[in-house]
Amino acid sequence: MILEVLISTMDRKDISFLNHMFINNNLSDLNILIINQTDSKTLLKSDAVNIRVINSFEYGLSKSRNLAIEHTIGDICLIADDDAVYEKDFYNTILNAFKKNPSSTLITFKAKNLKGTSYREYDNQNTKHTQQTIKDIMSLEVAFNSEKIKAFDIKFDTRFGLGSEFPTAEEYLFSRDIINKGLIGKFYNEFIVSHPQFNSGMALGNDDIVYARAALNYKILSFFVYLWIPKYMFFLMRHSYIKPKELISKVLISFQGIKAYRESD
Repeated sequence: MILEVLISTMDRKDISFLNHMFINNNLSDLNILIINQTDSKTLLKSDAVNIRVINSFEYGLSKSRNLAIEHTIGDICLIADDDAVYEKDFYNTILNAFKKNPSSTLITFKAKNLKGTSYREYDNQNTKHTQQTIKDIMSLEVAFNSEKIKAFDIKFDTRFGLGSEFPTAEEYLFSRDIINKGLIGKFYNEFIVSHPQFNSGMALGNDDIVYARAALNYKILSFFVYLWIPKYMFFLMRHSYIKPKELISKVLISFQGIKAYRESD
C-alpha cells in the first residue's frame, strides 16, 4: 500500500515548511501532495518526485481537501495540517493499522500537544467508531482508504470548514458520511502527530461559530434544531461563553445560520 500525505496550505512560495512538519522523518521516504491555495503571482513548485504540488486559485479548506482526494495517488491518505509535527515512523503506524483492519475505510489516531502530552482525552484501546465518537475527532487524526472514499463518492461539504460560509465541522461531516454509508471507521490507539494546543472552547460563543453550529445542526437534525437551540444557549451561558445579555442576539444569529444553510441546500 502507498500512503500519501495530503496537505492543505495557502500562499506558499517554497516547500521548506515541510522540514519542520517532518523533522522526525526522512522527507525522501514520504509521498506528499500539497494543495496550495494562492493566486497566479505566488505559485509553489517542487523539484522532488515524491512531493507533488497543485496550485489552486479558489479558497476554502474543504475545496482544498476535495481537490487532494481527486488527485491522490495514495491507497491510504492522511489529512495533514501544515503546522503539525509528525512522529517518527508515523507512516508505518498508519499503514500497519490499515493492514490489520483491511475492512476499515477510516482510521483515526492520537495527537499530542507540543509539550508531549495527549492533545485530548482518548479511549485507551482500539475501538470502532460510532456517530457519537466521531464528534470529537480532529482532521489531523484522520486517515482513509481512498479507493473506498471515491467509490462511495464521499467528499467534504464545501459549505463547511475554514474559508467557507460555515467555518467549522468539515471533518465531522466527512466522517459522519462514511459511517452513514455503512462503511467502517476505527480508532487506533497510537500517536502519529503533535500540534499546537488550541482551546476551541474559547471560540464557542463567537458569532461565526454560533452561526455555523446552528447550520450544522440543522443539517443533522432538520427542524428539531429548534429544540437544540435552547439547550445550546443554556450550555454557552452555563460555561460563560456568552453573557445573559447576549442571549437574544445569539439566538438571532442561530436563526440566520439556519436560514443561510436552507438557502444553500
